[in-house]
Amino acid sequence: MSTQTENVLVDVAERAAQPEASWHSAMPEEQLNCFVRVVASVERVGNALGTLAFTWATVVLLGGYPTSITCVDFAYATALFFLEAARMFCPNRSEYQLFFRTRGALRPFSWNRVIVVICLNNVGLFLPSTKSKELSVSILMLVAATLPFPGVHKLKGGPLRNAISLLSPLVVMVLLIPCLWCKDTTPAPKWHLLLLARAFYTLLLVMVLLLTISKLQFPSIVRLVHRLVIHKSLSCHQVILFSCMYLAAVPLVFFSPFLLVMIVFALLTAMCGSLQIPAAVMRIVIGSICLLHQDYYGKGGHANNSDKTNLKPTLNVFYGMVLGQGILYIVARIMEFFSFFPRRSLARRGGFRGQQGVKSVDMYYTHAFEKCMNASILAPKKLNLTNFAMESLESDSRKKQLCGVRILYSLVNREPYDKQVLSKVTNSMKTVTTLIQMLGWTNQEDNQIRLLAAKITAELARGLQIVTIPGAMNSISSLMDNQNKQQIQELIIQKDSGGEENCWILKLWHQMTKKWSILEEEQWTETDVFPVLGLVTLERLATYDIVNCMEISRSMDLIPKITEFTSNNSERICVNETSQKILIDLSLKVLRRLASIGGETGITLRHKISEDPFLLGNLAEILEDSKSSQELRKLTIDILIKLAMDETTKREIGSIQVIVQMLMFAFTAQDDLPGAYSDCSMTMKAGQALSMLTLESADNCSAIMKEPGHRFFKDVARMLVHGNRYIHVAANVLQNLCKHSRVELGDSDLVELSSVLPEVLGQVMDAEGKELEVLVGLSSQICKVSPKSFSKALEQGQKEARFVEKLINGLNANMKPNPQFPGIRSVIVEQCIYMMESSRYATYFRNHELMEALIRVEKTPSRAEKYRLFLGNTGLIEHRVNLSSLVERAKQLMAVHSTQQP
Repeated sequence: MSTQTENVLVDVAERAAQPEASWHSAMPEEQLNCFVRVVASVERVGNALGTLAFTWATVVLLGGYPTSITCVDFAYATALFFLEAARMFCPNRSEYQLFFRTRGALRPFSWNRVIVVICLNNVGLFLPSTKSKELSVSILMLVAATLPFPGVHKLKGGPLRNAISLLSPLVVMVLLIPCLWCKDTTPAPKWHLLLLARAFYTLLLVMVLLLTISKLQFPSIVRLVHRLVIHKSLSCHQVILFSCMYLAAVPLVFFSPFLLVMIVFALLTAMCGSLQIPAAVMRIVIGSICLLHQDYYGKGGHANNSDKTNLKPTLNVFYGMVLGQGILYIVARIMEFFSFFPRRSLARRGGFRGQQGVKSVDMYYTHAFEKCMNASILAPKKLNLTNFAMESLESDSRKKQLCGVRILYSLVNREPYDKQVLSKVTNSMKTVTTLIQMLGWTNQEDNQIRLLAAKITAELARGLQIVTIPGAMNSISSLMDNQNKQQIQELIIQKDSGGEENCWILKLWHQMTKKWSILEEEQWTETDVFPVLGLVTLERLATYDIVNCMEISRSMDLIPKITEFTSNNSERICVNETSQKILIDLSLKVLRRLASIGGETGITLRHKISEDPFLLGNLAEILEDSKSSQELRKLTIDILIKLAMDETTKREIGSIQVIVQMLMFAFTAQDDLPGAYSDCSMTMKAGQALSMLTLESADNCSAIMKEPGHRFFKDVARMLVHGNRYIHVAANVLQNLCKHSRVELGDSDLVELSSVLPEVLGQVMDAEGKELEVLVGLSSQICKVSPKSFSKALEQGQKEARFVEKLINGLNANMKPNPQFPGIRSVIVEQCIYMMESSRYATYFRNHELMEALIRVEKTPSRAEKYRLFLGNTGLIEHRVNLSSLVERAKQLMAVHSTQQP
């Protein structure tokens, strides 16, 4: 296998190499990358100060002044020393992220953590009141608010999550009861406030309880809630619940200051995503206090002591670095908080829709931050969305794989990034192989990834060679399997199911946040089902390269799946009528493309297509159905034209009366008749189909001539009179009918031929190439079936000499065969033979040196002239009589007439 074949899968016309700088500047993530570099730089400077402070404390401070510093400074230095050591020597990235990373140091508010903190506080209320108890409870609340709980990530979806969301406000209300009834938290002089608070709290508790019960799915409750008045009052369900929860805590803080501290502490700690913020605050507090007080010598100490020389500047440097580190961490966190804006900007510019699109941007943000923290800040080589998406596809995590395909799908459908991304993806054999393998993931939970991978592959297929991808055809074929009977709505990717908001408060909030809102989730249509995407991919692959067609021909079950979608009654997929029409249209386009391939591959494909026992019946149904569009009929006729190149299939098509009748009607209806057949291109295609069906087929010609009414021959003949645009197609059909249905021609038919013959002869004088071949072929058949009419037409127009000269010139001008009209010399020689059967034309042929022309034809034989037509470089349908036999017959007639000359 060549290096080009191994490393290059596609040849996209627009993939000219671009400098790396222009690539980055053109992509939508550039602003976010710059922002990430700034935040990472601030944090890395903070880390550098921390490392320097660690070294300073170890070597200079604790090493140089172990007995000279005060206990307070020693405690501070030791605590900061171990804190920095823990940061520096974290054994793995996950632990470092948990405790010390600035990104994610603050997280969205979580009611579940508030519940845990309040619960721990309530436990502390029933313990003896001591300082150690308060310290222990505070530490436990901090740990509960910051540390992740094993298995919590598994509760992000499903009924358990819904139950937690429903019951959280009620749980918080219940957990506030100990704070209200515990005597330790209630000062005696405020007993009247306590009674008022208990009454107010009880009322709110009842309201929350009723609202919670209203959401339970019991039949009696559902019937009650669905009443109009109650339904409207419950439209602000969540707003009322959380308002009640807030109001319940308000009266408590008036008689329990500790409760106020507890609530504030719960809110703050619940928003801490790691220990970075508390640690940074601790550094700032310690550094500020020590630098302000400058109490480094203790009571009775003096700066002139020899063992305390330079102690003050040493501690100032240490605390200054600690303070700087804490400030830098806080600055980095504040900046990271504003990452919302570049992230949302990227989501809108890159076309990332819905909550899942925002999650994809967040994952890229995390990836970019990690790269900047672990590699070069100024110029990370692969810091872009496309590389991140391609790397995510290779991950073992389904979440990352979904993120990768989402990003690629958004970019390949977003101008002006689509061409650059397609070029980059298609040059990666690993990525393309992964995407195509995803098409074969048939598990229900993989439908989202599979759908997006199918849509990306459909875009890549415009310039993709699949010969080097193992199992590619099987993966694409799986898109059209029986298990893909899902409804379109099942393919909607995690759309929000919250329904319409009726609460005016929520509507107002939505209006306020509209400017920075995320793009709406894409609405999937009838084209977004697996079989449709599979057919689109196949059509584009077959259109791009014949090598892909060879791969399709080698697939055992692919073509039968395609042909099955041509039926209006297909039960392969449960979709609506619109989707069914799309499937029929696409399947016909794929079949037309495959049937149009030349060479041995085309012969194989046409044979496999025609092997389907139901295909011709389906095509006949499409032609006959009045609801079929013009486009579907044209596609159907194109397929019939290509399949009729095979002799066996041609006879089978001709035996289906419906097809023949519909083609005859479509060809002769023309512009004066209303309806679906008034299109010019439709008439032309129908004529081409009839021409192909009647070519070297006596049975099909006889079937046409025997059709009831028998007006077809006359209608076609009349197309030759008025300078009709279909004159050459009509001439082809008439030529075949005259040649193979001579017995069925009646007197009226011969009269029609005689009437149009002068027009045909006049057209011959000006024709060249393909038109000359067709018109001479018709005139030769008229000369054979009605020689007297032919002679009379030439005499009346005094065209004998000019006509013979045109024939001889045509022979001399076409010594080299042309695949567009390979039989031109055969029909000219045949015309000469029919004319020379009458001795009156022998003189004309002799005077124009026919014999010399015949000798030149005899000396320049070509295998191409054995065939009636070509598809590519492949000859199809051989002449019944070869050219050499015709030349020999013409020479014999010339010799006979020469001997008869006086």
